[in-house]
Amino acid sequence: MRKLFAMLLVVTFSASVWSCTDEYDDTAIWQEIDDLKAKIAELNRQMTTL
Repeated sequence: MRKLFAMLLVVTFSASVWSCTDEYDDTAIWQEIDDLKAKIAELNRQMTTL
């Protein structure tokens, strides 16, 4: 039982350390969000001119 607990502890610790990196690049997602915001603004402008 102790070995199982120790193994689970090591796996949990390893997973938490490995997942805490700043290497995730989300610039593509933010670019898509900015494009959508620009399209919404353009549609709102077109609606007000109608």
